[in-house]
Amino acid sequence: MPPKEDDGKVRGDWNAENDKTLVLVFLRAKQMGVVTSENSVKKTGWNELADAFNTLTGCSFDSKSCQNRFAILKADYFAYDMIMKHSGVGDGSSLPVEAWEEMYVKNKRTAKFRNNTPFPCWDLMKQLYGSRATGEFVLSHDTLLAVS
Repeated sequence: MPPKEDDGKVRGDWNAENDKTLVLVFLRAKQMGVVTSENSVKKTGWNELADAFNTLTGCSFDSKSCQNRFAILKADYFAYDMIMKHSGVGDGSSLPVEAWEEMYVKNKRTAKFRNNTPFPCWDLMKQLYGSRATGEFVLSHDTLLAVS
């Protein structure tokens, strides 16, 4: 059972369904201008986001809880994005141990996805953040000339 607040209300649980709802609320807020094009939230935005989220889910999280959870989802997204780039298929099941170790050195959050654990908010978060270019495959000027 979820923890209760001082007033006896059930606060709620962070689970896959609530995570998706939070990201959907964030996407909708972006469409409405509460979230900027750089995905930062305007001054009173997290209060509005928390209210919308709580209305949809029946939870009673405060704005800081929603903001913290979204930061976790964002960090998880970028860790999963790294796995997607390495594996080409996303789940990392075909990656050798060395690849996992290399990713872990770069981003320790990749460890939580090592056992083919999916990231349920992948498609929704990709709408917000796309895929980060790391520069890993950028060719130097000399290399480009040699290829020509």
